[in-house]
Amino acid sequence: MKLMNLIKAEFIKNYSIKRTMIICLVLLIFSMFLINVIDPDVGKSRGNYLERSIRSLDYTLDQILLKKEKSFEDEYHIFEKTRTIEYIKKLQKQGVETQSDWRFSVIYDNVLPLVIQNYLIEKLRENPNHPNIVEACNSESQDSLNKNSTGFENLCDNIDSKNLEKLYQTNSSMIEDYEKIIEKNYYYLYLEYQVSHNFLENDPWISQLIDQKVESNMDFLGLNYMQYQAINNNRNYEIDAKYHKEIPKLKTSRQAILLYSTMHGIKHDLSYNYFDMMWDDLRYMNTKLKVNQVFHLSVIVMIIVSITSGGIVSREHSQGTIKNIITAPVQRWKILLSKFIYLVLDTYIIWFLGLLILSLCAGIQYGFHDLFTPKLIFINGQVIEVNYYLYIIKNMLIASIPLICFLSILFFLTTVTRNTSLTVGITTSLGIISPFLWLLKMAGNFKYIVYTPLWYFDCGFIFNRSDVYIESLDKIDFNLSMGIIISLVVAVLLYIISNVIYIKEDIKN
Repeated sequence: MKLMNLIKAEFIKNYSIKRTMIICLVLLIFSMFLINVIDPDVGKSRGNYLERSIRSLDYTLDQILLKKEKSFEDEYHIFEKTRTIEYIKKLQKQGVETQSDWRFSVIYDNVLPLVIQNYLIEKLRENPNHPNIVEACNSESQDSLNKNSTGFENLCDNIDSKNLEKLYQTNSSMIEDYEKIIEKNYYYLYLEYQVSHNFLENDPWISQLIDQKVESNMDFLGLNYMQYQAINNNRNYEIDAKYHKEIPKLKTSRQAILLYSTMHGIKHDLSYNYFDMMWDDLRYMNTKLKVNQVFHLSVIVMIIVSITSGGIVSREHSQGTIKNIITAPVQRWKILLSKFIYLVLDTYIIWFLGLLILSLCAGIQYGFHDLFTPKLIFINGQVIEVNYYLYIIKNMLIASIPLICFLSILFFLTTVTRNTSLTVGITTSLGIISPFLWLLKMAGNFKYIVYTPLWYFDCGFIFNRSDVYIESLDKIDFNLSMGIIISLVVAVLLYIISNVIYIKEDIKN
């Protein structure tokens, strides 16, 4: 009971309305920083891609037109680039700005190869043995007249007159069909057309998009599908799998979550990075993505605790209040234990308060609905739904173990040195540099920092699968479990040493 009273006394002594308001203000500022700085471009295209494409095509076209004598290949490229510009301008009128839009893909992957193929067929009509086309078909070079395009290869396989005429009519019909689909501007109609002509397999993904009559591939379901394809086609997973066993697991788990998200209409909160080769405009914003940054709040929590509680023991001596405490009928180890428990509880209170403030800020900016939907996690080969906040709190408790080690460092310094300024200076510095230790390690410095608790003070890099974390898997062998064990061992040792030194010492002031 005396221990509980001592802990209660610490709260009464250290907590005040003014202190709480200042802490809330600091957490609010840092929360807004995390919301607006981390992944600011998710769901946005970086400028107008189509406008840049037109400028590039115009420049190349001008260079060809400046030639006094033009070869057949020059004429071919003039036609190709002129028609491409015409189609892009039509897309612009429909409001298309990014290459991720399905209408852009239809033009580049379906329409233009057919248009160019028909252009070559017309040349063959004029001259059935057109030397340039025949030479290109017989050439092993893939650069000749863009021979690597599917359209050109089909032409070479059907070069006799009967096949050419049939191919020309088929192409014209398909070009007209695609243009009508683009004009109607319904994504599911394009998918239906591709499936009916056996250009696309009617898998569960496609069936879902067609059944729900998805109008755009830039909405929730369409983006999920494109993310799945991007991961499936990403060679990085196979190339880098040899470096760390977690890489193949990332691919499997993310694809499973994407499929489940689509089938059950629940937005996922997968955090992508450069390793995933995922363009920003292929990802949609989710309020959870912003609240997930709560793990980075550990940095500001450490700084707040350092400044407000760095003198939890030393200040008792400098103010002379230690005499009243040690003369009370309470053992010294209980006095120290009550102060350490207060530090731990204070840290949790500040961090959970930060979670509340971050959730409110993210919800106001991006909507609260996502925060009340389940978190999708991949366990034992299947996707399950869990309560989002229970999942966050569980991981916060795991991430708090290195923070307890940080508190033991603070406790050791304030107990042994009895110098508040020194304690605050050292521990605040540790809090500030903790995120940068990751960058220093990636630069090849501080080789053994991974075997200290310092590297785990900011677990946001690990839980959010950040670029730094993924890249570090290729260079060093570490895991969070090892960091937690190291943190616990160091915390226990420092706490014991602090007690031994303080209890044995003759305290005069």
